[in-house]
Amino acid sequence: MSAPDAFALGGRQDDGELIAAEQRLAVVHQQREQLSTKDPAHAALGGEIWNTLYPLISRTPPKSLAGVAVKLRLLTHPDFGIEAADMCEDDWVSLQQVRDFAEARGT
Repeated sequence: MSAPDAFALGGRQDDGELIAAEQRLAVVHQQREQLSTKDPAHAALGGEIWNTLYPLISRTPPKSLAGVAVKLRLLTHPDFGIEAADMCEDDWVSLQQVRDFAEARGT
């Protein structure tokens, strides 16, 4: 999603990477839910979630409100969010990025 951003330095802000990662997470999660935990593909999909997609979303700073929404949806997801497991370093990074985004915009 590209939208003009009054706070951008001479450009447009784009959270396409975060949005694509969230969409991929939804697909992978759905595929994984349909598999037995004994299926090797279940573990492989879990690896993609926890080793690739979760860190990507958590560590990528948001550039727009769309990116903030992606990060907050992950943090509140019933299977992956902070209520589903102990908070990890990536969760703190994500929350700090959301805070920084809001503070930079004076909200």
